[in-house]
Amino acid sequence: FGSWAQLRRPVVGIPGPSAEAARRAAREAAARRGEAPAQYQLGLRYREGRGVNRDVVEAVRWFEFAATQGEVQAQHELGLLYDSGSGVAPEPFKAVQWFRAAARKGHAPAKTSLGLMYARGRGVAQDHAESVRWFRAAAHQGDAAAQALLGLALLEGRGLPQDYAEAVRWFRMAARQGHSAAQHQLGLRYELGQGVARDPVRAHLWFNLAATEGDPVSVRLRDRVAAKMSPRELEIAQRMARACFEGGRGRCD
Repeated sequence: FGSWAQLRRPVVGIPGPSAEAARRAAREAAARRGEAPAQYQLGLRYREGRGVNRDVVEAVRWFEFAATQGEVQAQHELGLLYDSGSGVAPEPFKAVQWFRAAARKGHAPAKTSLGLMYARGRGVAQDHAESVRWFRAAAHQGDAAAQALLGLALLEGRGLPQDYAEAVRWFRMAARQGHSAAQHQLGLRYELGQGVARDPVRAHLWFNLAATEGDPVSVRLRDRVAAKMSPRELEIAQRMARACFEGGRGRCD
């Protein structure tokens, strides 16, 4: 944050409300000139209500301007809105079209979204093998949601052969990025001994981490595991959790 001396310096040149308003006006002008990145950003502002009244219908309009110019983030956002029916009538087929457009350009979250549409049979014929193909592509790009979904497909044998050990590998990748559902799944695998040796200490660790991310089910499972642990095991699990918090999720386990 800088030194105390820097913090005590006179405030000079910090933009006030008028400067911020000028910047917003410039960005809006760029959007109206047809600049796709500015149109996407304006769509986000309307969707989130940042500096403007929240208006999802207006957000859709700006996302569509940007998406038709090939702006991949706008394409993905538009797909999400058509899937959920927020600001537009639900049109799963259109959602799939926009997800596919962004996915073909390498956008990892769009690949994950497209995989989900195939898994659910929404806007396309249900095809678990195709959903896995898209999950795997996004997972290799580091998308935590795709890694968790690929782990779940491996766990359940949907779209590919069941493989607990491989499921654990993908759950671990997502869990280390702070994905609470993957942390929950990893805790379960350690509790049940599926794909890994049964280990109540690590089960407690991952349930504990998922609980801190806001997963209420993991709170109950953590406490259930804790009730069966020795004081020494509980101490180790809590020490491991502290090391995760202090050293970052990438060093967990």
